[in-house]
Amino acid sequence: MDTKNPQELAEFLEKQAATIRERLERYHTMARNPEVASDDFRNAYLENKFTFSIPNGEHALAKIARGEYNVCDECEGEIGYARLEAVPAALCCISCQEKLEKNKP
Repeated sequence: MDTKNPQELAEFLEKQAATIRERLERYHTMARNPEVASDDFRNAYLENKFTFSIPNGEHALAKIARGEYNVCDECEGEIGYARLEAVPAALCCISCQEKLEKNKP
């Protein structure tokens, strides 16, 4: 993983946690009140549904709390900062994610 000093790492984790919490809140709001969700939000939801889900978001927050945010759930290798910035709720490294997607029915 790219090297970050403790301050940069803390800021990165805080930013990622905030992003995940925001998405979780938006998804919960839409689930409770789909009729009030704007077209823009519905479109954003549909675009993100493959990279973010409520269970993945909650799991990612738990990993941040345990200090394991950058650890792949499959191989226990490192998930790079670039991947986590692009997909804040990523649970697997790119290699493992590709394998999982390849094996989906």
